[in-house]
Amino acid sequence: MKNILLIIGIGVFLSACSRMQTAYVIPSRTLEAVGYSSLSQFDKYPLAQRRLLAIRGAKLDAYRNLAEQLYGVRIRSHTTVKDMVIKNDSYRAYLDAMVRGAQVQTITPKDDGVYEVEVRLTISDEFYQCLKTDADCGFSATQQEDNSLF
Repeated sequence: MKNILLIIGIGVFLSACSRMQTAYVIPSRTLEAVGYSSLSQFDKYPLAQRRLLAIRGAKLDAYRNLAEQLYGVRIRSHTTVKDMVIKNDSYRAYLDAMVRGAQVQTITPKDDGVYEVEVRLTISDEFYQCLKTDADCGFSATQQEDNSLF
């Protein structure tokens, strides 16, 4: 009888511990982005250096695409109309972001000297919700909007 009570007590104790461990799991989301670059834009360099530069360009493009997913892109446009006809139409896109913790998943050479780089970033749901609502969640005091460009 004592053995049965001891086994039940240990079972209850262990199940309580497992519940406590799952209470501290932080839900997360994974964002992925792909970037591309071409060897042809570096024609004046040796082949090995052109490959390295193309891979670096593809990484930067992938990081930029990841930052666009996280923070969005600010678009500024200006249209000039004269005599009911558009004379000038211009657009500018702005992205000012810091991406930390992203990991390169693959670097793939494609046809015609194009390189493809895939990056992945895992963020907590709390951070994702903060970005989604565009609220100041206290992650960084230096992330204030600079409206001087607009």
